[in-house]
Amino acid sequence: MLQQIGLVASQVGTLFLMMGVGFLLAKLGRITREGLSQMTGLLLSVVIPCLLVDSLQTERTPALLAAMGSAALVSALLYAAYCVLVIPLFPRQNPDTRAPLRFGVLYGNVGFMGLPLIAAVLGEDGMVYATVIFVMFNLYNWSHGVVFMGGRENFSLRRTLLNPGIIATVLGLVFFFAGFTLPSMVGDAVSFLG
Repeated sequence: MLQQIGLVASQVGTLFLMMGVGFLLAKLGRITREGLSQMTGLLLSVVIPCLLVDSLQTERTPALLAAMGSAALVSALLYAAYCVLVIPLFPRQNPDTRAPLRFGVLYGNVGFMGLPLIAAVLGEDGMVYATVIFVMFNLYNWSHGVVFMGGRENFSLRRTLLNPGIIATVLGLVFFFAGFTLPSMVGDAVSFLG
């Protein structure tokens, strides 16, 4: 148990050191707001989708399918419960502040920090489950989250379903269920980018 706690602490420390480098580069003017925006776009459009596809490059077994289905059901139910539980939070804040605060509580940083941490601590086996949970996060974030922050008029089913995380997951699941493994050169590139 202490070994696992040490591993998690070590990985979190590594992530914070990496964030510290980014912070220092920003303070020194080496990373601009435009550059930060471009890096965020790169993470959302390339890195996380590659990580998701790569995590599903594993052998499909009945036990794994059952576990993935359970993970999908549990995470969908948890997010539904979270959507209700967040409603009474921050009652004294004005509505313009209340919505972002509730959104921040509800939709944590499962992508930028969560996925690398899971990959480091649990390895490839854990990433399969993380991918399932990330799909639920994306579906809720791009539907409920958009309505929550901007109202129903800002909701778009197209944006919900056609974001890089969902597209990569669908592609990864197609490969997973078809038993298709990426050719080694492509698979290595996807893995390294992820």
